[in-house]
Amino acid sequence: MAKKYIILFIALIPTLFSCSENNYINIEEAPEIEFSSLNTINREKYSFTNKVSKQNVSIINSVKKKGFHFYNSFKFKTEDIGVLVGGTGLRARVTQNGGGSWQEFRFSKFANTFHSVAFSGHTFFIVGESKYIFKSKDLGKNWSVYNSEFLFEDKNSLSKTDFYKIRFLDHKIGFIAGERNNKPVILKTNNGGKSWEIFNNSEALKNSEAITDFHISSSEELSIVTSRGEYFVTKNGGTNWELILKTAALNSIAFKNANRGFVGGVNGTLLYTHNAGKNWNKIAVPENPNITDITFTNKKALITTSKSFSKNRAEFVYEIDENRKKVSPFLTKTDKDVLFIGDSYAIDALENNIFILDRNNLYKTPGK
Repeated sequence: MAKKYIILFIALIPTLFSCSENNYINIEEAPEIEFSSLNTINREKYSFTNKVSKQNVSIINSVKKKGFHFYNSFKFKTEDIGVLVGGTGLRARVTQNGGGSWQEFRFSKFANTFHSVAFSGHTFFIVGESKYIFKSKDLGKNWSVYNSEFLFEDKNSLSKTDFYKIRFLDHKIGFIAGERNNKPVILKTNNGGKSWEIFNNSEALKNSEAITDFHISSSEELSIVTSRGEYFVTKNGGTNWELILKTAALNSIAFKNANRGFVGGVNGTLLYTHNAGKNWNKIAVPENPNITDITFTNKKALITTSKSFSKNRAEFVYEIDENRKKVSPFLTKTDKDVLFIGDSYAIDALENNIFILDRNNLYKTPGK
């Protein structure tokens, strides 16, 4: 009888070890991560007038040292609390006073960058060019990390993982998407990010490439876009995927409701559907820039665009009217001291303000 217990205990060791490895660990316990933080960064107060709306635009964050030290995504939980992420060196900045000041954190000595940040309740998560999922429950005072490599059977220190987007449906259901070893990968949480599991992408996606963005309809229904220009939908938790659209490489997806939505990608690719993807209408965007992000306000859609190495574009953010017939500039300026950078990657609309990010600056303008 004693031998049976010993055998049972030995059999359980891999399971116990695996579970402990999959838990979050404090940042200090991950020797690969070179964590550092900077003192509070106070922004220089500067504002200008939006020529289109005649409203004031504030620059609430700016990167003085140019080059590759840029930010490419952000999320505001409230008008005061926000997180800005990017690179190089897996950098994040956190504000608790609407951009009046920022605390900066860095997690790598290399040129890898963060790509996405999302809140689940009061906790925020950051992902990017790293196998780790970064988490803070207290706005950056303490950090912990989750090693996603332990979720995969082919555990390999040489594996390359890039997560491009994290989103939550509610305070419990969330997804992360990107690529691992040049193949699509999706992770899912059912408990607010405390643990993660691999979300089935089945045989349908085996010949595809990176998942660049997605829309969550429910815990079982997900729409994704890829760098190969595909738009897939699953309605049964990833068991089956349907290819809805194939076009140029796609960067972004956003839906107002179950039927009305946009996908956007390279060379001015912007498509609209009013019937959940059964039909698509192409929308022309001036200069055919890359469409990088899409969001909705109450009455219109807003898009950010990118033209690499363009240092002073007249406008880079556009609005689309309710009838989806007219694309017009949303943000322009006459102030010569304000330099719009050609690369813009993120936009978010809150109740009172709209936040817009280009390569070096984070702008805030009234939403009404």
